[in-house]
Amino acid sequence: MAAVLERHEPLLLRIAGKYSLCADDAQDAYQRTLEIYLRRVQSLDPATEVGWLKVVAKHEAFAHWHAPQGDRR
Repeated sequence: MAAVLERHEPLLLRIAGKYSLCADDAQDAYQRTLEIYLRRVQSLDPATEVGWLKVVAKHEAFAHWHAPQGDRR
């Protein structure tokens, strides 16, 4: 689990940055992705784990676009 996160951290940060409005939002999206991953890691298929992480990072970055300024995660 830790190896997957270490190996793909740069990719996930790039994805979060690409779809976020600012660096702080990208970092928040990345952190939220890690939280979700840690909750669901036992149920993930290792063959699709990286793709799943990429989709979650993108969705979390987009979630910041739609959250009111004071209501961001």
